[in-house]
Formats: sequence, structure tokens, C-alpha cells
Amino acid sequence: MVNLQIFVTSIVAGLATYFINHNLKQGGVKASAIVALLAGIFLPYFFPETGKTLAIVAACISYAGMSALNRIANFLEMTVVSIFTAILFIAAAPVYAGVGGKLGTMGCIAVIAIGGARHLLSLMGGKAEKT
Repeated sequence: MVNLQIFVTSIVAGLATYFINHNLKQGGVKASAIVALLAGIFLPYFFPETGKTLAIVAACISYAGMSALNRIANFLEMTVVSIFTAILFIAAAPVYAGVGGKLGTMGCIAVIAIGGARHLLSLMGGKAEKT
């Protein structure tokens, strides 16, 4: 059940950050701050047992949502990045303690992986790649 909550939180927070960043034109830093702040306030309140972890997930994916349009071009790509980030988060959960910078690194890895996948698909399909 917790893993499902992590996936849902990652997708919702990722898409919210992306929307605030690009559609509302608030910029990546402000978008990430808004999503992380709201998640930190409301998720522990509404989900007492898992809310703190879910707020961390929201902050993690909000870093990826700060990406420029040439890195994450649309909501579909942001959804894929969010899912990949949730997988990384779950895989890294056993080694949280004492490791700084992990959340931003997870977001970065997810964005780079999607960029690499886009590049490979463009090579295989002859479609122009966004840079």
C-alpha cells in the first residue's frame, strides 16, 4: 500500500510542479517550493502513518519538475519521470540515513534517463530529437 502511495504522490507532485513551472510560468524554483511546502504541510496531516515519507517523495520529484522544456517536453514525459523517480525512491529507501543530496540525485537520474531514452528513440525512428 505504501508503494502505491509513493507512485501516486510522485506522479501528482511531479505533474503539479511541471504545471506550475511551465503552464503558470512561475519558474522551477518557485514551483518546487510550492509543491514541497504544500506536501510537507498536508500529507503528514492526512496520512499520519506515511505522510512524512510521502512529503519527501513530493520534494524529490519536485526537483525533477524544475527541468526546462528541452529536458522534459510534456506532461507524458513528466509522468514517466515521476514513475521512474518513484522506483528509484523505493529502491533507495533502505539506505536513506546519512546520505545528503539523494533526493536531487534521484530526480536528476530520472530526467537524464528520459533524455537518453528520447535520444535512443530518435535514433531508431529517425525523428528529430529535442535538445
